[in-house]
Amino acid sequence: MGAPPRLPQVLLHRALVCTMAVALLWSTSLSVSQYLTGLFVAVPPVNEVVGVCRHTYSEVHRQKAAHSSCAARQMDQCDRRLAAQMDAEARRSRQSAEANRATVRVAVQMKQECASQQMATLGAVERLQQAGVALVWTRDESACSADERERAQAVVGDIGVVRDRALSLASGYTRDVQLLQALAFSGIDARIEYDAGYFERKTSALHQLPHELQSIAQQQGEALRAALRSLNRSISLCGDGPCELPLQPQLEQMRSQVELLKTALAQQQHEMASYQRAVQSTVEAIGPQLTRIKGAVAQFAPDLSGALPSMELPHLELPTVSLEPLPSAAELQQSLRAFELHRQAEVQQYLREASNSTTSLQVAIAGAAARVPQLTDYDPPPVNTSDARARLTSRSTAFLDEQAAALAAVSRVNPHANASRSSWNRSAAFSLEGLSEALSSRVPFEPLVGTTIDVDFITLAIHNVAWAAMVCDFVWRAYRSVRIIAKYWGRASVGLPLIDMREDADMTAALCGGLGASPTKVLGALFLSPLTGLFIISGALLLLVNLATALYWPTYLHYVHGCITPPRNGTVLSENVYSVSYNYAASHGNEQLAKRMDHFHSVRAANCSAELRDSMREQRAAADELIDAIEARRQGAYDLLLLRKCLDAEAFDVEARRLMPHSQPWVSFSLQLAPGPCDVGLEAAPMRLQPAVFNCSALDNCDHTCHGPSREVTHEFCQSCGCHAEWLVHGILLQLLLAILVFTSINTSRVVFVESCCRNGANSIPPESRATEVRLLWRRMYSGQLEFAANCDLHGNIAVSRDELRARVKEEIWRHSRLGWIGIGCSFALHIPWYLALTYVGGHLQLSQLKPLELV
Repeated sequence: MGAPPRLPQVLLHRALVCTMAVALLWSTSLSVSQYLTGLFVAVPPVNEVVGVCRHTYSEVHRQKAAHSSCAARQMDQCDRRLAAQMDAEARRSRQSAEANRATVRVAVQMKQECASQQMATLGAVERLQQAGVALVWTRDESACSADERERAQAVVGDIGVVRDRALSLASGYTRDVQLLQALAFSGIDARIEYDAGYFERKTSALHQLPHELQSIAQQQGEALRAALRSLNRSISLCGDGPCELPLQPQLEQMRSQVELLKTALAQQQHEMASYQRAVQSTVEAIGPQLTRIKGAVAQFAPDLSGALPSMELPHLELPTVSLEPLPSAAELQQSLRAFELHRQAEVQQYLREASNSTTSLQVAIAGAAARVPQLTDYDPPPVNTSDARARLTSRSTAFLDEQAAALAAVSRVNPHANASRSSWNRSAAFSLEGLSEALSSRVPFEPLVGTTIDVDFITLAIHNVAWAAMVCDFVWRAYRSVRIIAKYWGRASVGLPLIDMREDADMTAALCGGLGASPTKVLGALFLSPLTGLFIISGALLLLVNLATALYWPTYLHYVHGCITPPRNGTVLSENVYSVSYNYAASHGNEQLAKRMDHFHSVRAANCSAELRDSMREQRAAADELIDAIEARRQGAYDLLLLRKCLDAEAFDVEARRLMPHSQPWVSFSLQLAPGPCDVGLEAAPMRLQPAVFNCSALDNCDHTCHGPSREVTHEFCQSCGCHAEWLVHGILLQLLLAILVFTSINTSRVVFVESCCRNGANSIPPESRATEVRLLWRRMYSGQLEFAANCDLHGNIAVSRDELRARVKEEIWRHSRLGWIGIGCSFALHIPWYLALTYVGGHLQLSQLKPLELV
């Protein structure tokens, strides 16, 4: 084994061992574990996460405003387009209606011209019949059939009955007009009489109005003066005599209270000054200790020295309170007297001004009443009802004569009056689209609100917790450093290799035999052993860790798949944030669209209904009038055609020349049947109405293009906020757990490494005789002697020979060296789990690809 090392070398080696153990102790502190964890596990600052989420909040509000603006702008455009289309369609409908009215006027004019020709022809036939000229009908059946002859004979039949009926109707109309005329003029006469009496009453009342106003003004002025005099007397109550107030007792009481308050204030100031001096002395006592602690902390953890509080107290200055003395009763009485005199002067001045104002008011009222118009120049133009009645009677008589002459010229009423009328069955080409129904219900959304939490305060609180943990670890390691130095520096504390050469085979066999003979004792020893409790506690902790891992691991993997690895579709949190944010951003704009769309369709339907009803009524009336005119003209043309076909005009003219006196002028019947207005074909002047019905299909529907907030942008912002929030939570939790794992692993590795290099308890001997065995460095630290345990007899003879002892020493040295190297290898292997865990979490936690979006 060589010569034992000298004592200085042993001390040097012990110092090196102490230095190594202390260095390893401080290199495995909590701050080092936190530093190592921070190198791999990046946790975003809370301010960054809050900033990203605030950007999301602002973007959601911007999307909401943009969607609401788009909805309002879209509906304004729809309203303007609807108004323009309604104006254009209404203008087209009016133009078509005007063209239809012109067409109807042309058709009516042609009907009247044809009726005039018919009336002239039938009048000539009637005059010839009255002169005794017989009608000569043709005998040619091919030219005029029996039915046509019967029809022609009915056309030129006796019109006396018709004429008498027409005269009767005209007379009845005249009587009705005269009755209405009498009723109207009697109403006018009654109105004139009422107006005369009304103006007479009003004029007399207006004459009396100035006198009444003057009387009222005088009475009210006198009442006002009396009230003002009463007010003046009540105000000047103390004008002639002294007005004293019992203020002396109140002043004395106020003085005593002021003195009491001043005494209490002085006592309070004295107590505050005493408290300040006590606090100042306390601060001065602990100030040097705090300064030394700051210096020690600055050496080991410079970043923590600035976080320690400073013990500097602000200077307390108490303000002085000075109160002016209270005024005496005489001073108060003098001030009150001067104030009373001044107030009376002001009130008297006010009374004089009020009196003058009242007089002026009375004069103004009287002047205004005198200027009231009396309506004396009212002179309406006279209404001569007699002349009106005479003119109306003359016009009625003229109408009756003209009607009688016209009826005398007509042989009969046109047969088309009762003819069947073809109904206007043309339907307008329009259709009303189904109007969208209003939303009966909508999902309410409360507005998003920003946070008012002080993020800096939360961050500071978290840092304070970490700082407290590191301070505790610092204190514990300082204590352990002293213990380690005392442990490895003392000569007795560094145990020597103990070699156990006792013959314990018989003892072990006896012990095992005793335990095997009594299984109850074995079970009792098993249940009462501390190792059993430690095993149970370790199993429970393992189950809890397994349960926590089973609960947390899927959440972490969901975050990794949703925010880290492509395609990064988001997590449950970000998707729900997106859902709520998008619905909130779209709610106001959708509500506006629903309301404005309902209003749009209501206006469209109401205007379309009104315009459609009026235009259809006018179109139907124009169509009926046009059909009547065309039918009447066609019937007149057909009657004249029958007369041409069925009457022998030449024979009729010969008979007329024979019987008609030469002195009476007459027109040849052949000329009367000559082609005229009734013979102009309808093809030459086509009568067609334009479609003047209001076309509701021309009013376009409102197809809005506002599809809500941008789903992509909102989703990106919400995903960024949600993933950053989850990154923060997972980062803090994983950093804490991994820091504990690293702290446990490196400290366990340190203990194993130091024990393997320096010392380890010998478990093969009883605790009372147990020493420590130096495994690798024992050669450098022992004092040159070894210890061994062996059996001996009663005479002190050792049962072990020198050769056996030498072989056993060699074996034990080899065994302890091997165990030391195995322990060192295990200590290095303990670093692998936490390194792999940090490497995996570091690559699957930070949002390296998902960047927070910025607002444009």
